[in-house]
Amino acid sequence: MNVQEIISYAEEHDLSLLLMDGFDDCIIGITNDEIARVVYSEEKILLSLTAMLGSFDDAIDLYGHSIASAYVGERTPLIIRTEFD
Repeated sequence: MNVQEIISYAEEHDLSLLLMDGFDDCIIGITNDEIARVVYSEEKILLSLTAMLGSFDDAIDLYGHSIASAYVGERTPLIIRTEFD
């Protein structure tokens, strides 16, 4: 599911969704509950941050301090882990 499909679906179903800037390629879906939220892959976010910052350690720091801990209301995007080691 790409960001255009998400936007079209949201418009068709009168949903108000919040997207994280710069992480469109990390979207894996939307929730199907009372308050719809965009769902992102934690692994894809970390890969994207690593590519932007040049270091996995820097990516982990930024992710933990600025992304994973962010709350912007009931429509805050959901981030899930899809791979386990």
